[in-house]
Amino acid sequence: MITTEDIPLLIQWLIGCSASIFFMCFIAYIWPYPQIRIYKLKRSFFRAILQVTAINIDNGQSWEELKLDYKRLIKRSSKFKDQYRNISDLLEEFLYHYDTEGAQSLNLMTNIASTNATRAKVVMLIRIARSENPFLGIPNKEANILMMLSQALTDNNIELGKNSLIQLSQEIEKTTTMLETQEKRNITAYIISIVGVILTIVFGIISLKSIFWS
Repeated sequence: MITTEDIPLLIQWLIGCSASIFFMCFIAYIWPYPQIRIYKLKRSFFRAILQVTAINIDNGQSWEELKLDYKRLIKRSSKFKDQYRNISDLLEEFLYHYDTEGAQSLNLMTNIASTNATRAKVVMLIRIARSENPFLGIPNKEANILMMLSQALTDNNIELGKNSLIQLSQEIEKTTTMLETQEKRNITAYIISIVGVILTIVFGIISLKSIFWS
């Protein structure tokens, strides 16, 4: 039987359980938010692609318009910029959606009709992007090393080629280590949060048992 002395313990248990439930709901709410935001920004760019390609302008002008749209979107989300480091990534994903899911899926996503003519123009825009920067999609430091390596091949400069390969291998090693470290940190933080919730619930149950069975 619960006595007046047990009331503080009961209140403590209720507060602990409420905090645990609130924490779990909060995690469930914010966990997918970054991906939802990225999806919305991607949809916005897909709409820009369809709008630009529908206008009767040349590919060069379409390319300039899309570059402005891309700059505007990456300012709104650093995670979006991390996932889509350049316009070519988004143009290629547009083609992937079109080729694998069909025009109807893109129409539902953007509320704008897409056709085979749209696809053909997007292919031309990707070619423009690749001609401007053959190493598009690669981080600047690695791209510069690849440009040096390309120059070494053109000039038949063996020494420059060797140095470029060494630098490239070092950068790849650094990037791999950084990604592995970041992945471990993310997993550790998630495990700690789950363990915290479990321990709170366990101690709450123990407190409740001490109230009812003391």
